[in-house]
Amino acid sequence: MKPFDLLEYAYTKFPNKTALRSAQNETVSYKKLFKRSKKLGCSLAAYGVKPGDDVIIYGRNSIQFIEAIFASSFIGAIPTLLNINWSAEVAVACVRDPEARVAAAFVDAYSEEAILLARELVKLGIVVIALDQAIPGTISYEKLFDGEAPSDTLEPFIFCENDTILQLYTSGTTGVPKCVMLSRKNFEAWLLMTIVDERWTHDDVMLITFPFFHVAGLCFFKSIVMGAEVVVGSGVRAEDLEENIAKFSITRCGFPPILLDRLTARMEQTGSSFPLLRSVGYGSTCISPELMERCNFYLKCDMRQAYGMTETITAGASLTPEEHTSSALLNTVGKPMLGVRLKIVNEFGALCQEGESGEIAIKSDAVMKGYRGNPSLTNEVIQDGWYYTKDIGYLDEAGYLHIQGRKDDMIISGGENMFPSELVDCIKSMGAAVEDVAVLGVEDKTWGKIPVAFVVKQSNSDITEREIVDTCAKKLGRYKKPRQVFFIDSIPRGQNGKVIAEDLRTIYRQLVG
Repeated sequence: MKPFDLLEYAYTKFPNKTALRSAQNETVSYKKLFKRSKKLGCSLAAYGVKPGDDVIIYGRNSIQFIEAIFASSFIGAIPTLLNINWSAEVAVACVRDPEARVAAAFVDAYSEEAILLARELVKLGIVVIALDQAIPGTISYEKLFDGEAPSDTLEPFIFCENDTILQLYTSGTTGVPKCVMLSRKNFEAWLLMTIVDERWTHDDVMLITFPFFHVAGLCFFKSIVMGAEVVVGSGVRAEDLEENIAKFSITRCGFPPILLDRLTARMEQTGSSFPLLRSVGYGSTCISPELMERCNFYLKCDMRQAYGMTETITAGASLTPEEHTSSALLNTVGKPMLGVRLKIVNEFGALCQEGESGEIAIKSDAVMKGYRGNPSLTNEVIQDGWYYTKDIGYLDEAGYLHIQGRKDDMIISGGENMFPSELVDCIKSMGAAVEDVAVLGVEDKTWGKIPVAFVVKQSNSDITEREIVDTCAKKLGRYKKPRQVFFIDSIPRGQNGKVIAEDLRTIYRQLVG
């Protein structure tokens, strides 16, 4: 089963039902989506795209983005999704990868970097389809639907179980992006695991705000196979979310906790409500009891947390709506999903005991095929089917998984170990005075590394550095208090809500001169 098979199934069952809806209220039925995707695939084939070729998709979320994925899948090409936050230089480097077989690229030329990328791809002899404005040497997207393509009689390509059917890149915010190859087997396993875990229904209306190039943005596949409706969101400001959820009768959506905090604050101001909203998913970090209380009061729907990563297509652990009723479980990410096994190992690879911290490893059929062109790294992180995540955590006596931080993020200060998440949670517990916070380990000649806190205060807050330091010292111990506290306007975060560490380090260097 490949991406196009999901669409073909939904088309045969629900041809006249709305499949996609844009924020501008443009709608596409399953019948139209099927026919346009097939026609687009035939046109790609006419331009020389063959099974096994990479088809680059670089753009903002749009109906055309989804059509391009299904079209590529139809002819056996591999949709390869690039991060639009990269520079053109980084994107071109990924295309030039000796292992890549790029035959075509869909480019949304909405920015100077995107235009530069399109021009560079044209120079490389790649067929470039412009999703937005025309660029010399590119083909207009809608032109591919004109007339009869010579290959209109093509049948859907059949992938084998271990064939690569989709490629995503890791974020690249802390290093060179890695191309994650996902097989048909991975894709099928992920669909089953997450559809069951998330309790999808045919009448769901899903608002998607995560970018499609991000693994969390792939949730539209689940909507398609269920014959549900996808609404392609227009923005992630609290007012955008509020408007879209109300306007399009959204039943299901997902946000990082930072956006949940802003949305519920907005609802408190405007008095809005969402009576049709049934389910909200979140990830990237745990939710505080205070925010959970606000979500219960304002959203009045099921809450679900998921733990996973690109290399497992988000399949890992989850905290169900029923488990969210226990405040004691909110600092966990739940238990393994269907078909997933978890273990915690120490630095020597031995199993850890209950409550003992170590590296989290995940085993399931959704674990990636590997990193393209990097077998040594693949063999390092995948051993006997287990994916070693570099996340540090532990399993409690009831089998719930607790995340403490990244292996690489551990701060060793004066011989004592600590994780940034410990300080973050402590500072957040100081209440409404703190809007956002992040913590970094910074090199220090005396201590090795020291914890440095970056805090965004609420506009009316008079919280001080001394109060923050004293609170951490009292609750965590003096060796875990931040050695420096900087008040800044905003924490640099990616669209998945995670802190962009390199940007934060740049801010630190600017602050200390």
